[in-house]
Amino acid sequence: MKVARKDPDTKQRVGRLLQQPGVTVFATVLLRLELLPKAAYNGYTEEAAFYRRWFGGVSWVDVSPAFLARTEELALKYGLSAMDAAHCTACELAGATLVTLESRSKPPHRVPWVRHLDDL
Repeated sequence: MKVARKDPDTKQRVGRLLQQPGVTVFATVLLRLELLPKAAYNGYTEEAAFYRRWFGGVSWVDVSPAFLARTEELALKYGLSAMDAAHCTACELAGATLVTLESRSKPPHRVPWVRHLDDL
């Protein structure tokens, strides 16, 4: 979601990906908590407004005890941070690919269903 701060070319590429037929965006309340409060608190009104609009159109993955247990399993297996593991769990449970702009050397790329935007 840091695409809100990226260059115009990256924003366009992400926009094209999200508009492709059959593409569904999944999120958890954890992602919302990771992004929206900080933007709103710091006065980034355009970014906070973007997040509010964006989260209004996603398909939600519930954060349950089973979700958290799987998140811990993935964190331990792939050496992920808590939030990276939660994002990977959400995608796994949704049967989706996690598309990221993070460097391929970062831990999320150890997970089979994670792809870099440049690889799509």
